[in-house]
Amino acid sequence: MIFKDELLTWVRSTFGLNLYEAKIWLTLLERGEANAGDISKYSDVPRARVYDVLASLEKKGFVASKLTTPIKYVAISPDDVVENLKRKFEEEIKRKIYNLEKIKESEEFKTLSIMYKKSEITEEEPILLKGKEKILSEMKRLMKLAQKSFIFSSSEQELKELLLEDKEFRDIIKELGDRGVLILVVGPMKESIETGKHVKQVSIEEKLGRFAIVDGEYVLLMLKYPEEIKRSEEDVAIKVKSKVAAEPILRYVAERLREYGLSIGKL
Repeated sequence: MIFKDELLTWVRSTFGLNLYEAKIWLTLLERGEANAGDISKYSDVPRARVYDVLASLEKKGFVASKLTTPIKYVAISPDDVVENLKRKFEEEIKRKIYNLEKIKESEEFKTLSIMYKKSEITEEEPILLKGKEKILSEMKRLMKLAQKSFIFSSSEQELKELLLEDKEFRDIIKELGDRGVLILVVGPMKESIETGKHVKQVSIEEKLGRFAIVDGEYVLLMLKYPEEIKRSEEDVAIKVKSKVAAEPILRYVAERLREYGLSIGKL
């Protein structure tokens, strides 16, 4: 049985299978059920390798064996495979998160924290951040520090992604709102985004820039808009704790909003 190279490549990369595993799974998906001899014949996998490949696929949840003589094998449906993989990944993530939390309780970790606090590194020194995930993680960390205000300006695309699709971001926003922190998001939004009572949204015709300011002193200045970035690692930001850096940006935001007859008050 001949499968298109494109399909074989997609199955291997998507499900993490090797060539023989992909060929056998596709063969069983196509034929419904087969014994080892037929599987070897139609998949073009050497007979000597069929049994160990089938054992691997059974362990991974891609095939199952029937109680027949000779033993026949059937493919697990793609839908069930995806659901099984999701459960495995969720369990693995929970286990890793638990292990990471346990690390904080160790004496070695406490030693590392003391070493860092004794170092000369301070948040007043500008830090260069690279990569979308790293930048977003740092922004969320800064948000949790907010006592008075959090201002975020970006493109409509990113505002929608964070306010509608990022559960952690939404949870932090709600927690800040419950604490009475002023939350302002600014961007060229064509329509209001459903965020509840916690967020003040200001829609303007043009982009003001891509930045976040916390309590008028923590500044996270991102150098490109998401739509200008082809790869995550191209995303670059500068973070600094400095009222001197924050004040001109806040004045700029206030001035631009006044052009639209809007006021954000004292931040």
